[in-house]
Amino acid sequence: MTVSASKSHSESAKVRPIIIDLGRTSGKKVKQLKRGEGIYHTEVESAIAQVQSQLGSELDGKELLPVVIIYEKKPKRKTIFDIIG
Repeated sequence: MTVSASKSHSESAKVRPIIIDLGRTSGKKVKQLKRGEGIYHTEVESAIAQVQSQLGSELDGKELLPVVIIYEKKPKRKTIFDIIG
């Protein structure tokens, strides 16, 4: 899991979105996350809590926006050179 919530000096009034990269996962776990259940839901909640504690008073009157990224890496296509040797 990768979490990033960086802040630039010019955007001190804005809180940037939290990007949570869960990587490759099964469809069952994605459905559980959508319903607010499962292991990834607890990971997302802990990441939000971590960012809230890091930001502290900068977060007053603002709402965090978590962005969860889940992807599936497609297998590499075999070429004629892979088959021959």
